[in-house]
Amino acid sequence: EKQGAGQIVLAGYPNSGKSSLVGVLTRAKVKIADYPFSTALPVSGMMPYKDTFIQLVDTPPLTPDNVPSGLIGTLKEADALLIVIDVSTADCLEQIEGLTNVLQDREVIDLSEDGFIIAPVPFIFVANKADKPLAEENMMVLEELYPDLKMLKVSKSGLGLEILREDLYQILGIIRVYGKPAGKPADMERPFILKKGSTVLDFAAEVHRDFPDKLKSALVWGSARFDGQSVARDFALADGDVVELQL
Repeated sequence: EKQGAGQIVLAGYPNSGKSSLVGVLTRAKVKIADYPFSTALPVSGMMPYKDTFIQLVDTPPLTPDNVPSGLIGTLKEADALLIVIDVSTADCLEQIEGLTNVLQDREVIDLSEDGFIIAPVPFIFVANKADKPLAEENMMVLEELYPDLKMLKVSKSGLGLEILREDLYQILGIIRVYGKPAGKPADMERPFILKKGSTVLDFAAEVHRDFPDKLKSALVWGSARFDGQSVARDFALADGDVVELQL
């Protein structure tokens, strides 16, 4: 079940370090072992970031020869994917090719120039275990073979994790909007989560289902030209805006 500001599902080969990443980012109790296929069922955890929470889901290993039952459906329903490559091993190239092929063939992601897959899931590649021996050499090979493929170097020791948190937040395409009751301070601890491009009217619908019909205008602090500016119902909100609805 989806929870939080968005659901990001991890995909990767056996022993690619998916479980370790979920554990360090969310502190969820994931099973970490030195042998392959130690993750048999999806395990979720909540990653705190920017006064909200993002759900990360660890999944059983995925390879072209091993596609666990139900996993493709889980990947397709996700808000985004985190595709994990172990760059400390000699088969990292095989991992990239295998994962991209199976995800493209199953119409989970779209790597074509024409965009023929309907509603593909957005994704991020990470080069995991980047602090291990041979990782730097392998990364140089991957960057030469895939010059257009952005891969963030990460490791459970902390390398790249702050950048990864921001990337995971950005790929969800969401904004935080804070409600302000008339005559009272804004609630800056519990933001409403909306999609980028959402308007004041969309925010009103999130606050209460009856508010869109009653809404006249709103006061906005943040992206408005000046704090407390009165804006129309179709005003596009930005991340971090504070809104007082005028009913």
